[in-house]
Amino acid sequence: MADWNRCDGRDERVAAAVTDVGFVGLARNEADYFPGRLASRGSGQAGLTLFSVAVDDPTVSTVPPEAERLLEREPLMAHLGTCVEGRPHVAPVWYRYADGVVEIVTTGRKLANIRQNPRVSLSIQKDMAGQARWMVSLLGTATVIDDEDETAAARRRINEKYGAGPDAYAENTLVRVEVGSATYRTYDDEIE
Repeated sequence: MADWNRCDGRDERVAAAVTDVGFVGLARNEADYFPGRLASRGSGQAGLTLFSVAVDDPTVSTVPPEAERLLEREPLMAHLGTCVEGRPHVAPVWYRYADGVVEIVTTGRKLANIRQNPRVSLSIQKDMAGQARWMVSLLGTATVIDDEDETAAARRRINEKYGAGPDAYAENTLVRVEVGSATYRTYDDEIE
């Protein structure tokens, strides 16, 4: 069983816990988050589908096409989980997903935490009137891009997605997250 009290970047199961606390629900079992395993399971609940994909198998796409479609579809808030010195931090962020990479532009504690520990988690959920329709949880490694031109281009892409002006949030820095594993669930048969 995972030690959910430790969060130091050495244990992928702990990075998953950052996403789970308060946003997705605690993992029902560790198989959802262990690297090197591929699982496709139903939960037994009508209309609920759960899929987990880990990257250790080179024949498996890191993010399944169905999850990619959900991530790219509309401007939803993501929750970014970081962890430094055993203290998890979760905060909402705008994002853009393409080809196994998540781009965010951020500042403050999120950026400082990523500079110290690049292992992060992201949780994105679509709901209607408080009822979850789908969720995608990503674990990955973040890289801070300290290049003004790349940051400006990414900021324009993200701001366009969310309807903000191209130069809004100019103080933020680009972070790219290489997705290491993805878990997604749909709660409505019409989504799949």
